[in-house]
Amino acid sequence: LLAQGNDVASVQQTLELMQKSGDAAMAEYLVRHSQSAEVRQQALATIQGSALLSEIALTDADTNIRLQALESISRLSTLKRIATEARGKNKRVARRARELVETRTLQQELPQLQQQLVAKIEQLASVQQPDQATLHQLSQQWEKLGGDAPAELQQRFNKALQQVGKAIEQWRRGKEQQDR
Repeated sequence: LLAQGNDVASVQQTLELMQKSGDAAMAEYLVRHSQSAEVRQQALATIQGSALLSEIALTDADTNIRLQALESISRLSTLKRIATEARGKNKRVARRARELVETRTLQQELPQLQQQLVAKIEQLASVQQPDQATLHQLSQQWEKLGGDAPAELQQRFNKALQQVGKAIEQWRRGKEQQDR
């Protein structure tokens, strides 16, 4: 009965009953069978299982519901699978799944990338004749990835950057003296 009504009164009753009961099985049933998009959206907000969310993201008739389900999925492997399976079926869902995969992958890999950049510039700082192109490249990468790095990493990067700058300046002076 709850899934059949689409008029304002029955939608409101269903939403109230769903909120009061907090029953996961009811929410799952309503997500799959309700005629009201509003009821399905509210029920979807309570769903936790990635299998059901994945199914909804791939098969629901309403694209907005599919996108809402997609946003609720946290497992990277599930998002990758949806991005692949949705290709050709629903471009918006496939595109958003790819965007979420990229964003979450970067979030997971960001600390490691930041560590690698600091290690690279520290290595560059230990060289007598540092390459300016490499310095420029590392600085650009740090601007993109290092903004929210821990303070300790930022300090290490800045210290190494200063050391590289001094080494380049010393090399230039030495070169100028040789040229005279």
